[in-house]
Amino acid sequence: MFEKIINSKSIFSVGLSNSKEVDNDGIVIATKNSMKKSLDKINYDYALIDSVDLMIDKPYFNFNKADSISVSVAAASIIAKVCRDSLMSNIYDKLYPDYFFKNNKGYGSNKHIEIMKNIGLCPIHRKTFKPNSELIRK
Repeated sequence: MFEKIINSKSIFSVGLSNSKEVDNDGIVIATKNSMKKSLDKINYDYALIDSVDLMIDKPYFNFNKADSISVSVAAASIIAKVCRDSLMSNIYDKLYPDYFFKNNKGYGSNKHIEIMKNIGLCPIHRKTFKPNSELIRK
C-alpha cells in the first residue's frame, strides 16, 4: 500500500521528532509537533487528524480512530510507519549495528533489551521510556 500511496496523486509530507524532543517534551507533544511539521510543508484546505488536537490555524477535524474511518488518515498512518521503519533499518541500524534496529523498529524485543542491558543506550534511545529509563548507567 505504501508504494501505491506515494505513487498516487496524493500530497503528503513527513514530520519527524527525535529522541531528545520526546524525552524533553513528552511523546504527545513530540507527536503533535511532528504532525505540525508535516502539515507546514504542504498546502491543504482541510486536515483530518487522528485523535490529537493540534490547535493549528488552518481548518481541521480530529477524531478518535480516524485511521479506521478515513482512507486519507489510514494512508498517513501507513506512510508514517513505513518511513519510521525505513529510518530504523536503513539509517539507525547502520549507525548502531549492535542494537539490531532493523528487527526492533520502535518496539524492543527481548534480545534488544538484553543488548541495552549489556552495552547501554545509544543516542537515539528514548531515555524516559521504560525499560530504557531503568537501564541508564549512572
